[in-house]
Amino acid sequence: MSRPAKHAFGSVLGATAKGCFVLSGLSFWVGGGLIHSFFNVERFTAEAEGLALAAALLVLGFLLKSVADGFDDSDKADLTEE
Repeated sequence: MSRPAKHAFGSVLGATAKGCFVLSGLSFWVGGGLIHSFFNVERFTAEAEGLALAAALLVLGFLLKSVADGFDDSDKADLTEE
């Protein structure tokens, strides 16, 4: 993969990770209430689903962030080898 493509892909992954972090926070604060009102689920179950969604998005965000950092690190390693 060429250096500009690696940089672009790493930037996209970094932005996607930030989006996952934002959605995780929103899901943590208002997810249960929205699930309760839109899908007519019991409040306790809806809150549990909101927390599970927040945790899943947080893990996905950390995974994407680490992959994006790996692309940046490999790009820096390519520059030092030349």
